[in-house]
Amino acid sequence: MKGFENAKVIGSSYRFAYKVRSAFVNRTPMPISDYYGHDGIVPRDDLAGLNLTTVPKVLIECGNMRNATDAAMLVTHRFQRQVAEALLLAIENFLRAEHLVH
Repeated sequence: MKGFENAKVIGSSYRFAYKVRSAFVNRTPMPISDYYGHDGIVPRDDLAGLNLTTVPKVLIECGNMRNATDAAMLVTHRFQRQVAEALLLAIENFLRAEHLVH
């Protein structure tokens, strides 16, 4: 991907992104974004925090505040808890799949 300084983590970052998306789909009522990117994932080569990383990294957007349905969900404690649980599951699944934890 153009702009990435550390190509070694691109593949693992994609794998992490897919784990996050899967957990969101299964654990929250938030639909997959269909207005940008592909199937809820948008590769970026213009963010230094992602481009200069030496470890797998993703930028997570939990919803779109310009969308009234998303905005209403984002402010509820229930949805926030679902997001936290989804992220925890995604991180655990990623670390296990990458053989970084048992």
